Amino acid sequence: AGYLAERRREPRGDVLSGMATAVYPDGSTPDLIEVVKPATFLFAAGQETVTKLLSAAVKTLAEQPDHQQALRENPDRIPAFIEESLRMNSPTKVDFRLVRKSTTLGGVPLPAGTIVMLCLGAANRDPRKFDNP
Repeated sequence: AGYLAERRREPRGDVLSGMATAVYPDGSTPDLIEVVKPATFLFAAGQETVTKLLSAAVKTLAEQPDHQQALRENPDRIPAFIEESLRMNSPTKVDFRLVRKSTTLGGVPLPAGTIVMLCLGAANRDPRKFDNP
């Protein structure tokens, strides 16, 4: 709560300041505890995915020294390496979506209200989409 109170007094133009200074549609300001809960969830959730991504990238570099050398020689390739690490070792393996409007996907009818599980780990290795999955 201390950080949020500080951001209310002195906003910094960051995510935490945005949460701390948010107001309800009627213009009233939520109590700090009402902001602490979603802020805690947001930052805790973000740490795990970042940690998993960085761990996977470091593991790849440790196991494949040729990649390490290539990135040293061509630092402009680092963003592509990070994206590829994210694709191959997605920190989030599955996600869920709610079908809002009835549709058909891959020949399967999906009525509105259906919950669909997305298997990101499998999709990121689909040979129809990626040359070298």
